[in-house]
Amino acid sequence: MAKRHILIDPAQPSTSKQSRPPPRTNWELYILCQAETDEPLQCPLRSTMKPSGSGYASLTEDLLQFKGLRHMPMELNVNRLDDGDGVEATLRTHSAQWHKKCRLKFNKKMFDQQSRAESASGQQSSTGTSPVHTRSVASHRLPQSTEPICFFCNKPAGTADLHEAATKEIDKNVRRCATELGDTELLAKLSAGDMIAIEAKYHRNCLRALYNKIRPAALKDEDADRLHGIAFAELVVFMEDMHADEDNAPVFKLSDVANLYKTRLEQLGATVTNKIHTTRLKDRLLSVLPDLRAHSQGRDTLLLFEKDIGPALKKACDHDSDAMHLVRAAQVVHREMFQTRFTFDGTFHADCQKYSVTPSLLALVNMILDGTNSKH
Repeated sequence: MAKRHILIDPAQPSTSKQSRPPPRTNWELYILCQAETDEPLQCPLRSTMKPSGSGYASLTEDLLQFKGLRHMPMELNVNRLDDGDGVEATLRTHSAQWHKKCRLKFNKKMFDQQSRAESASGQQSSTGTSPVHTRSVASHRLPQSTEPICFFCNKPAGTADLHEAATKEIDKNVRRCATELGDTELLAKLSAGDMIAIEAKYHRNCLRALYNKIRPAALKDEDADRLHGIAFAELVVFMEDMHADEDNAPVFKLSDVANLYKTRLEQLGATVTNKIHTTRLKDRLLSVLPDLRAHSQGRDTLLLFEKDIGPALKKACDHDSDAMHLVRAAQVVHREMFQTRFTFDGTFHADCQKYSVTPSLLALVNMILDGTNSKH
């Protein structure tokens, strides 16, 4: 059989085994080990987490890291997972799936161990010292351990037991904490799927420590709410004290009340970055003070108590009544003056001045001068 001609890359080792083209992948089997077993499978496309298929990106990143090492955790030619569009795109196209135990061999912990082992081996070779092949060195070179580790601290169980994530609530809370804290390493782990699907295990102390990290932020929110509550309570007491004054009927302008509330918040030490929402403040005051009423007057909103509305209206009506009396009197005088006819014949009679003034006008002037007392 004639030999096939291939182009040799000088940067690659010149062994006949590595010069061969990568074997084809049977995508119906499990892509890492190419074996068919009854063990549970993982497929990012079946995960409920968003974005769909994000597990392919993390696997591709890990595989390409291991590709740069001299030894792989298991016999795997990464080139066979690339149809020409890149490893990640190829995995998505074929809906690739794998065993969990195979995936664990290509994680960050294994990569760090293998990198340190090869780095130490390289230093020993450069100094001419033959490495001592012990069992521990071999285990670093070809890590085969699949001992469960904590999802948070990456350490095995030790003296504390590992607990498996069994509820969606844990996954939800962990994602919320990771997002609020900006923990990129934890978010990267969560991108592989939800904690139940990837069968994540954790120390209870590690989970508790994560929750405690966001507790100070929650306490700050509680302190702010407490200061707002104190300032609002003092504002209510101030308005009630003003209302208790029997000599005055207080009328509050909503904008002034909001400024008073903001000033008190600043005095208490609260940070007020935004303008006080006057409508919400008004609604809170109306709910706490049942007798308080709000009335719009142009662009302003006036707040006053209901029992003060009646006297204010009565006072306004009294002013209106006086004005109406003046108008009525003027109408009577005006009508009588224009109904009276005077004829000037060129001479002034003896009583002409007396009769030129109408009785209503004369009576009005007398009442202005002498009052309405009939004894005068």
